[in-house]
Amino acid sequence: RNLGVSTVKIKIVGCEWGGMSGDQENTRGVYNGVPAHLLDIQVDNIQDDTTRERIQHIWDYFQGEQPLIRTIDLRSTPATDKAIDLERGSAGNETMSKGLAQQDEIAEEQGKSSLEIEAEEQELLELVRFQYDGDIKMDVAIGGDLLDCNDYSLPAEYNGADSLHVLEYMQQFWVVVKVKYELIKDKVYCDIVDSNEIKLRIENQVGVDNNTGFDEFFAAMRSDETKAHLTKCADGCLYDITHEESVDGTRELAHVMDSFATGRPNIVTPFAKYMTFTIEGGVGDLSHKAAIVVEGYYSKGPGRSFALPTHKPLMILRDPPGGLSYASYKNIKTTLKLETSSKSTTVHHKFGLNLKQVVSQRGELCAG
Repeated sequence: RNLGVSTVKIKIVGCEWGGMSGDQENTRGVYNGVPAHLLDIQVDNIQDDTTRERIQHIWDYFQGEQPLIRTIDLRSTPATDKAIDLERGSAGNETMSKGLAQQDEIAEEQGKSSLEIEAEEQELLELVRFQYDGDIKMDVAIGGDLLDCNDYSLPAEYNGADSLHVLEYMQQFWVVVKVKYELIKDKVYCDIVDSNEIKLRIENQVGVDNNTGFDEFFAAMRSDETKAHLTKCADGCLYDITHEESVDGTRELAHVMDSFATGRPNIVTPFAKYMTFTIEGGVGDLSHKAAIVVEGYYSKGPGRSFALPTHKPLMILRDPPGGLSYASYKNIKTTLKLETSSKSTTVHHKFGLNLKQVVSQRGELCAG
């Protein structure tokens, strides 16, 4: 999709000549009658192709505090080429772009791809390239997300995270990060990025923790694959950006995809673990912090125990007013209902749990 109508201005270096300008509606334009001199070329304006209003943020990029000017030397360019030969054979004042269009039609009939056609045309012309990449963006998607509420505050409750997710304990999950350039906000995007320049760093703390018993929990696992997924990117990983490729060889859908695993739940408020995604390279770094709450059982290790709640008393005795008064209770029978459960879990190769039968006990206690 074209971004708009660009106005290209051409001037001779060191000359007071006012120059020549032309409107360009497509991504490529051919300009005839250009002086064979040392030339300065710049994008003087860019307007929306419908409203004709200036696209301010792109204009700021080309004509901001330091205007972007390309210099080209036409003094030694070849005098003739195939495009000019086609021009000489055409009637009237048709433009060189018509000659290039005719070459495109011939090349397409010969079964050549658009990339091959473009390469041949570039050999015929002296090219000046202006490119606005836009602002780099990324979308993070985490598979198996169980989040079903929205009454939370990421900055206040989850240490400034950018997204919140809920995952099951000891489960494999996939992460897909899509990378793209935003050229016009909420309107025009480009999902092809320079894989040599731009990388994605992932720091993952969802599979590990610093709480008591983790070393025993980790050592008890028999699958090396499970251990590798739990600790993947715990110290940070740098990924190459990959693209999908269409039948004609065109790249699209820049992304990174990989699988990880959840470890033990975090038992400390706000009960979240974190994954951080950072785009490195290009014009600047961009980060996304994902808060992940892991649901499930927290293994404290063999022989561990916990105290029953003691903040609710079973009985309160109050002394009535008066020096000789007293309060007493005799033969009081209090019935307590105790429910305990024992769950044994085994981690197998592909993640998940084998749950053994839950055993419940009930008993009566007397006080008096």
